[in-house]
Amino acid sequence: MKSYFFVVIILLFGHNVGYSQTSKADTTSPEVRATALTASMTCELGLDDPEQDVIQGINLDAYQQMDKAAKTYASNAKALDHAEAQTETDRNIKLKNNLSSLQWATYERLSNGQSRLLNLTKVCRKPGQDAYGF
Repeated sequence: MKSYFFVVIILLFGHNVGYSQTSKADTTSPEVRATALTASMTCELGLDDPEQDVIQGINLDAYQQMDKAAKTYASNAKALDHAEAQTETDRNIKLKNNLSSLQWATYERLSNGQSRLLNLTKVCRKPGQDAYGF
């Protein structure tokens, strides 16, 4: 699946979590990836401390689910794609329920690859750095 998600998320935020893609993020633990993503989201979305804790939990849960799916469906790309899509859908529902309407709108814009339209993105990421903070 070539679409991006966590760019943050690529999201920041590409549209898909991008779990099945080979990258530096794939060789790190779910905890490290969730922490890097949450840090990026904190900058991009202006999360406060309580929001960071909630979003960290959502991101960690999603990464853990994707790692489990990657092991479970290692030889079945179609099933893995389905699991990725379901995890992304679940994660987005949780994010939408925990972000303000402005934060959600910003997240959606970044998720859809429109980060060039947002000023903070230039401040939040170094040149060449992906949404995972790598």
